[in-house]
Amino acid sequence: IGQDLAYAENGNSHPDDYQNSASYESQMYEHILTKAYGEKEEVKTHSIWLLFKNWFENEMIPNTRKMGITTYNCTEGGAR
Repeated sequence: IGQDLAYAENGNSHPDDYQNSASYESQMYEHILTKAYGEKEEVKTHSIWLLFKNWFENEMIPNTRKMGITTYNCTEGGAR
């Protein structure tokens, strides 16, 4: 299971088959530019997704390492 934590190029926040529509969160939040995976471009995200990303990087990953749990980065796109 992965989360891009960024809007798709077409502005959608969710997959086309999402029950509440692909653009469910597209107009809810102010769009913020952040570095894309690979750091060569930027993608649009919003403050809540950045909060998730920062928590994952700063809290979850270090704490799971302390407990001997391996976390895999399976990113193919989205926010860096």
